[in-house]
Amino acid sequence: MNTNGITGAVTEAGGRIKEAAGAVGNDTGLRAEGLYDQAAGQAERAVGRAKDTVSQNPMSSILTAGLVGLAVGFILGRS
Repeated sequence: MNTNGITGAVTEAGGRIKEAAGAVGNDTGLRAEGLYDQAAGQAERAVGRAKDTVSQNPMSSILTAGLVGLAVGFILGRS
């Protein structure tokens, strides 16, 4: 696990604590901030997983990125 995964997990855990504190204290702002932190943590963990995948399988990652780029270019070219 890289630093993105660790940071994301900590952010997500903090968001859960904030959400719970907001729910107990009936503070919608704190609860919303907790939900935001959870989403940000999940996104950070996803970045970490993507980095791990690319470092473990560089050729398949390059092929996948190329195919996605080709598909996006094809779709945008038809517009």
